[in-house]
Amino acid sequence: MSNLSINETQPPTLIITAGSTGSGKSLLIDQTKIYIDKGGVEFKKILIDDIIENNAYYKEEVLNIINDVCPPALEDERMKCLEQKFKNPTPELFKKFSDAYFNTRREKKCENPDKPSESDEQDENNTMICDQLNDIILRESFKKKENIVLETTGQYIPSWVLNKTDEWVPRDYEVIFSYSLVNVDNLIERNKSRALKSVLEFLHDNTKPAPRLPDVSKEAIEKNVVKMIDNLITLYKVCINNIDTNTITDTNTITDTCGKKQINRLLIFDNNGKMKLIFDSKNTKLGSDEFKLLIDSVFNLTTANVASSVGGYESHIYSDIFRYRVDKRKKTVKKRKKTVKKRKKTVKKRKATVKKRKATVKKEKQQ
Repeated sequence: MSNLSINETQPPTLIITAGSTGSGKSLLIDQTKIYIDKGGVEFKKILIDDIIENNAYYKEEVLNIINDVCPPALEDERMKCLEQKFKNPTPELFKKFSDAYFNTRREKKCENPDKPSESDEQDENNTMICDQLNDIILRESFKKKENIVLETTGQYIPSWVLNKTDEWVPRDYEVIFSYSLVNVDNLIERNKSRALKSVLEFLHDNTKPAPRLPDVSKEAIEKNVVKMIDNLITLYKVCINNIDTNTITDTNTITDTCGKKQINRLLIFDNNGKMKLIFDSKNTKLGSDEFKLLIDSVFNLTTANVASSVGGYESHIYSDIFRYRVDKRKKTVKKRKKTVKKRKKTVKKRKATVKKRKATVKKEKQQ
């Protein structure tokens, strides 16, 4: 899909979206484009999942997993089996899908119909590693000066894209990070029927993308959201709020986190109800502590609202996500204390050894 309507008076734009599974990243793309006055401009979406989910090998693997879990021979009972297995997937089922996904992604399972010059990793059957194919598509899009959306989960800051400005993002690109924040309770609700729906759609029509089935258990969602929030705070504190592109060098630690390409803008949307913008770094400047309070307040306040509207949840101010974060920090502190205690024992042991050696030397001298 090529860009058909680039405004030549404006630089091309790279939008890097971030959000958890079920956070509404498709809507996030539309809302971001409208907000930056590029609603009518075509963007090329780059997402490795799109390549994998439409891959013939992955589709075959997924079909085998589904048929193994709920064989077609069950006939009328098969729907009940599918509902039972995919409404509440087990860790074992998550692992089967994960293995199929990463085996496809990291091995030479992808075809490259365009055969670009970079495809030195192709074999004689014109197949290549899917990650490399995704990289080639991205680089080709940069060369064509296309407007691009790079979709991520927010589990990391993609500094690899921003680090090699000659190979990846050209200097004339505007780079915008756009986040969709949704609290844990809402993510759990939205993901409950997601797996079953995608499985049924695929079984009905195998030409559609095969389901991915990422781990959407409460524990996994909490862990992923904590990591996303921590990365978001780092992105603002290190890459947006303090960065000075004139001082960036190869040895600068900022480049390890942010890359060398300037990040022009950070947008944050709250998508717990109707999606709304809550932060634009171009118009609002916050200190690091103020920014953290803004992010925390989204989860704290919205979780309390969900408690009263959804039902079945204990009304509280602090969400599960932050209790998880506190627990995580307690474990870290406990681990550090154990390390300090261990080091003290080591020091004490070394002192005793030194003392013993001195006594031995003294005794030898006396003899």
